[in-house]
Amino acid sequence: MKQLLKVAFVMGSYSLVSILVGLVRSKVGALMLGPDGVGLLSQANSFLIFMATICTFSMGTGITKRLSETLGANDEGRMNELLDTSFLFFCATGLGIPLLLFPLFLPLARFLFGDIKLALPFLTVMMAIPLNVLISGLGNPITLGANRYDLYTRAMITGTLFGLMPFLIMTWIWGLPGAIYSVSVSTLIRAAIFLYYGARAVKWRPHLKWHFSVEVLRSLKGYSMAMLVTGVLLEGSNLVIRTAILNRLNPAANGIYQVPAALSSYYSIFFTNILWGHFFPKVSQQINPKVHETELNNALRFILLGFTVMAFFLITFRVPLIIIAYSDKFSKGAPLIPYYVLGDLFFLLAMVYTVSLLSLQRLKGYVMILVGYYMLRTILALFFLDTFGIMGPVIAHVMSAAAMLLALAGYHANRLLFPVAGHIIRLLIFSVAMIAISVALPLPTSVHVLLQIVLFGIWLLMVLTPEERNMLMRLLMRHDLNRSG
Repeated sequence: MKQLLKVAFVMGSYSLVSILVGLVRSKVGALMLGPDGVGLLSQANSFLIFMATICTFSMGTGITKRLSETLGANDEGRMNELLDTSFLFFCATGLGIPLLLFPLFLPLARFLFGDIKLALPFLTVMMAIPLNVLISGLGNPITLGANRYDLYTRAMITGTLFGLMPFLIMTWIWGLPGAIYSVSVSTLIRAAIFLYYGARAVKWRPHLKWHFSVEVLRSLKGYSMAMLVTGVLLEGSNLVIRTAILNRLNPAANGIYQVPAALSSYYSIFFTNILWGHFFPKVSQQINPKVHETELNNALRFILLGFTVMAFFLITFRVPLIIIAYSDKFSKGAPLIPYYVLGDLFFLLAMVYTVSLLSLQRLKGYVMILVGYYMLRTILALFFLDTFGIMGPVIAHVMSAAAMLLALAGYHANRLLFPVAGHIIRLLIFSVAMIAISVALPLPTSVHVLLQIVLFGIWLLMVLTPEERNMLMRLLMRHDLNRSG
């Protein structure tokens, strides 16, 4: 738990910057573009992420693991072979696949935006695909595989800050088309930043004497296929759901749905950073099963504690947060937030188990469970959309994430003999109960805030261990977190 707190403190700085920048982007988008524009811009971003997932074949996790192994063995030759092969492969796919899609950019623009008025800005998004492929396929894995989460954090912070400027300037000058144009400019800036920090993490550089190895690709195939299938389904599910909202309801509804979805992307980074920055490298090593079980339960408890604190804040102040981050035109997103947050809690807890499966190379179980989750989520979202309107996809998020968490916990308990610790079950029950009480009671705002403070105090007294109270006190008193390492 102490090491998790240390990693959280370092990598959490990016999460805070990401949240602040995200709030600025949300506010500017809300004021300059309105709900319709925000909804259409989210389509462009979703498409870019979706295409990066396809073009990288989701090999980043495998590259991170193999790079970590080669650096641990001090084998520079294998490292160069791995990165040479990966770079050439991503150049081929990052350029080749968009070129194949180029003749279809008008139909794609019509599918994503409802007409072809934004076809030209959308074309620049397609042109940014190769750069985004290099960022997600090679830039992130190099810094993480070298165990330089400090450089990864700096790269993400710098890229996020400098990527904000094109959005602000181009949106102010050209409106929605400018906002979509800025996607490609920001991607170019981020690519240059990751090239710089990647050069500080490892000695490898792009060069002309390439060493392409088919064996390297084969060694990455298992992780690649597992991550590709699930990654494509993730982004494909998001794209299908958002497009259905846009077509069945209207662009404004898609903009309203963006409110909880955007908040989710901001705060989830804090917890996913913990998993990839500490948990995955730790349990990927050949460790005793009891150590693996301990790390697993520590990660579950850390997420439960941290997420519940954040959930109290978000639910209590969701209306003023929406007004600050967006505008009162987006106030219809307030009822969605408590339920979306609950779905995120289940999803992030389930993610601990999925990362555990990856570390143990249980790729078949990983793929089967996530394929089931994304299919269930998409089907339920489309089914509930006509009945419950914009709340339908949120309900689908909660139900499918809860089902996945149960399936993964059962798989770990029965197949891997990693049962859920009793304190984790008690903490989950307390956390969900407290959140449910605060949401269910129809009270005036001032009384509701007071109730939340009381509930939060009760929750802390009931769930924190003496060790956790001591760590919290040291943190509040600004003691040096390095002593906790």
